[in-house]
Formats: sequence, structure tokens, C-alpha cells
Amino acid sequence: MTEGREERLAVLYACDRVYDLLVEREGALRVNDIASAIKGHIEVPPSLLREWLKGDGRFVVSGRRFDLAIRAEGRSLPVEAFIRRALREAGHPLSLEAVASLLATAKRRRPEQMLDFVAKIMSEREGFFPVDGGSFGLSEWLLQIPSDDEEEILLANFFERYAEVKRLVEGFDFSGLEGEPNPAEVAKGILSRLGEPAEGKLVALLARRVLGERFDPVGFYRSLLGAEGLIPLSDGTWCLSEWVEEARRWAQERGKKAIAEVIEVTPRRVLEVVAGGECEPLELSAEEREAVRRVLKEEGALSITEVVERALDIGPGDEDYLPALVAVHRLLKSDQRVEPVGALKFALKGAIPPEIREVPNFLLPHPPITPPDAEESPDVLLDDEGLEGNLAQFVHDPELEDIGEEEEAPDLPEQALPSEEVVYTVLFHHFSTGVVKVRRIDRKVIPSEPRFIEATLLTPKGERKAWINNELGLMFLGEDFFGSLGFPPSGGRLRIKPADAPDTFLAEMSGTDNRALISDERVRELTELREVAERESLPTFEIVRGIMEKHRKGAEFLTVYAEANVVRRVSKRMVASILSGYHCFYQRRSQPNLWTYDERRLAQGFKSAKKKHLRRG
Repeated sequence: MTEGREERLAVLYACDRVYDLLVEREGALRVNDIASAIKGHIEVPPSLLREWLKGDGRFVVSGRRFDLAIRAEGRSLPVEAFIRRALREAGHPLSLEAVASLLATAKRRRPEQMLDFVAKIMSEREGFFPVDGGSFGLSEWLLQIPSDDEEEILLANFFERYAEVKRLVEGFDFSGLEGEPNPAEVAKGILSRLGEPAEGKLVALLARRVLGERFDPVGFYRSLLGAEGLIPLSDGTWCLSEWVEEARRWAQERGKKAIAEVIEVTPRRVLEVVAGGECEPLELSAEEREAVRRVLKEEGALSITEVVERALDIGPGDEDYLPALVAVHRLLKSDQRVEPVGALKFALKGAIPPEIREVPNFLLPHPPITPPDAEESPDVLLDDEGLEGNLAQFVHDPELEDIGEEEEAPDLPEQALPSEEVVYTVLFHHFSTGVVKVRRIDRKVIPSEPRFIEATLLTPKGERKAWINNELGLMFLGEDFFGSLGFPPSGGRLRIKPADAPDTFLAEMSGTDNRALISDERVRELTELREVAERESLPTFEIVRGIMEKHRKGAEFLTVYAEANVVRRVSKRMVASILSGYHCFYQRRSQPNLWTYDERRLAQGFKSAKKKHLRRG
């Protein structure tokens, strides 16, 4: 078939399937639901299907939903005229129940009230014929045979096209069809030779030449109706299923072009429209406003584009699309029950997960612990002047800003903030909980408004959802997030980079920080230490001492800090203060970046010179 014929067949076949669907569903449907329902027959994007349905007189739009015109217009029709119209528009036999239900909707009656009436008309009056399964068709679909004279048959069936049809029959190539006993196979052969869908009566006329005395109009139609590879269409023609397959492929390619055209309405463009005054908002009915809230209640956080398409059934191909976006945006911004959760996204307040509204206690740095037999806690906190070496730099490192340690991070000038991507060193408490700190240095990459954001993360393992609480400065990624991406328990580096769409980010593992890298075996050792620390309420000093005993050759500060946070959530300042304040921890001049533990100095206790640097309260 040519492209023009493929298009005509695709449009007709799709609309026929929609007609059948609406007969079955007994009511108007949104085009999104229709497109989804007929996807098994033919795949057409909603914006394109909407155009096709609007161009087919069998359908009407009611409240931005499509319904059968016969339902709206059928109340004034006589019953028999209604039945004939329904069958013509379907293009194939319908069951008594389907016709009765359709008629009942139009006449505002119950289907059971109409069933006997419909059955009596279709079974007793002229113009109908039965097929298998209790369905009926129109006799006008059948070849009328007033006599055995083919001239009379031509005149009876093709009076207005007599000369055209006569030439076609006389010039038709019947070779290879003679002797074929199966009427459906004969019909397929005829259609194949014709090369395009053909009127059922014409196919029957040609088949009569092949089948001879075996030809029976009703029996021939029944054979075609149940045959594989033959499809009746609502314009009275029959086509081969292989042609429908070609039409499906055409529709799929046309659909891709339609989607590409739709994609031109980018999120950036949507932001411009809702922020500016270039178009007036669409006037929404009370029912439509309620539909907007209902779709949010049913589906959680949605972008305004999703709300408009799902609640109002208006897509990018509609002239009302941009006005509808403006109207829905204003409606949701003014609704006290609704919370913005992104640049273009909203959710009912009750749909925001309660677990993201507060800092989990186990992620806050543990306070000092005083042993039962001691007057003071060995868990000291020193001011910056009391910290040795470069430990104060670690405490205030903007890249190491963490949960509960926000006051340590400096305010950097805006020009010093990264603008293209941010990278986190993931420690054990981040890995195990899926929660990371949104740091001050991240604010050019991760938006600071609104207060809650449902973000989309594009990872090597697929798309993930994450929540950002900007009041707390936390990103909730999900407990399995780091494990699913192959991160080690500590020391992996998470890279986050903005994608093209609002509140969407590329997220991946970007190497490791060897200073914080902890093996699975070491994690097991530290987990055993955690169990002891919890059972015996060990001070953090004892945890640091226990860690340092395993590092006889010394360890960098970040290593000690990372391992301590496997045992207990502790702050950088507390670990730095313990290392700086006690004689048993020291740095060698030859290795100034390493901290070493000397058990022989344990009895010397706390350095008296550091007492003036103790933080009180």
C-alpha cells in the first residue's frame, strides 16, 4: 500500500477500535485512557489520537472526554433506525446485549428493559441476519442475488457503479483461485490481487465466480468474520491483517513524530509560561478543579503537565494546553491543601512522606558519654585553637559538612560554589540510611526552594525518586540506593549533576576516597565494636582508642572519623578534639598527616594545656 493508504487505514482502524471500546465501556473516556486501552491493537499517542477522533463523525467530545455521537443523538431516533446506525458505525455484527446497552444509555432506560425489544426487531424484521454467538449484522453488507444472471446481480448491488465494477470483474485474474474450497482463503486471494481494502459486496461477487454453486451470501460472510487474517472495517470494506500491520507501523512512526513535536513544549518553556503573562488561564469548571485534586490524591506528587493531561485530558497538541497549564498552576499555588514539591511539581500535603520531615535521631552526632565511675566525660570538645595540626581545616571543610554539623561549615562567596556538579564522600551512616547532607556549597546545583522537592535521579541502574527537605538540608535517597549502585560501605564518591528537566539529576558513583574507604571485613570488626559500645555505654574516647589500636602505623584523620562513624555517629570536632587533647594520640614529624596511638601514654590522660580550649555546655 502507498503511504496515503496506510494513513487512511491506520486512522480508520484506530477509530473502529475506539468505537468498539466505547460500546463496551458504556460511557465517555479520556483520550489517555482510550489510547492505553487500544494499545494492544494499534499504538497511537493521545495527542494524535485526539485529532483522529475529532475528525470522525461517530464521536463527540463531552467535558474533554470522547463518547459515541449516537448516545448523544440517539434519543430522538426510532429504535430500528438507531440499531441500523449502530451497526453501520461499528462496521461489524454486534450482540443483542451490546445494542440494548447502547440504546438504553441513549433512551435513558435500563438495558434489561430494551433487550427483548432489540431482540424482536433484529430477529424478526427484514434487513438483519444472525451470525454465531447471538450477534446480528446488516443485510446490506451481503451480496444480493435476485437470480442466477450476473447482470441482474451487478445491477442489484452496484447500480451506480455498474460499468466500473463490470470492467473490474471481467479483467480480474482468477488464476490460482479455482478449486479453493475455503471461502476465507478465496477472499484473501481476491484482496491480495486487488491490493487494497475492498467493499464486502465486491469481494463476495468475485468469490461467487470461484465458489459457484457453493456460494451462499450469509455463509460466506460468516466464514470471513471468523477467519484469521481478515478484518472488517466500518466503511464496509474488508482488509488483510498484513495491511493492518503495515498501518500499525505507519502509526507508530507517525506517533514518534507527533511526540517529537510535543517535546518542543520543554519544561523550560512551561516555566516561562506559568511565570509570565503571555496567555490567559483556561477557565476551569468546579468538576475540573475537583478532578485536579483527585488525581493528586490518587497518584501523589505530579508535575503540572501530568496533572493537566491526566485530570483534564488536555495534551501538548491541544490549543488549550498552555492556558490549562497556567490555570492548574494558579489553582495549585492557591490551594492550602497542596504543597509545591519542585519547580513544576505539586502534591497534597498528606502525600509528603512523614519520614522526611525531621532529622532521624541516629544521624545526629552523639553527645559526650560520662562513664558511671567518672566525674567527667573523656569525650571533649575543643575550640579551633585547641585543635592540632590541620584538624581545624577538616572540621570546617565545606565538602565534609554533615548532618548536625552545619554550624562548622563556612559561608563561601557565590563565585566559589560549584555550578556544574557536586561530589560527596559517602560515609557509613550515609550508606546505611540513604540520607546525605545538602551542603552550603551545593546550592548552585541543588535548588533551595521549595521547602520539599521530589527529585528524579537518573542512575546507571535506572530512574529513582528522592526527596529533598530544604528546611533540614537533607536528601533522602532510599536505604538501598548506595548498595544498588555498587558503593562500598564507606568511601565511595557520589557525583550529582543537573539534567535538562527541572529537579532531575544524573547520579552515579565517581571513584573512591581512599582515606574513608573501609573494607567489608573492617566493617564487621567495627560492627562488633559498636555492639560493645552500645552494651557498655562506652565513651567516644574509648571508641577512638579501639580504632587506633588497629592502626599501628598510624591513620589519617578522615580514616579515624569514617571508622568512628561506623561504630557511632560522632562529629568531626569530637574526633579531632579527642586526638588533639590526649597524650596517647600524637603525630610524628616525619608523617604529619598520620595520627598514632601509644598505649604507654594512656595514663598521662588529658593535656592540661588544652583545658583553656574546652568548650563548655
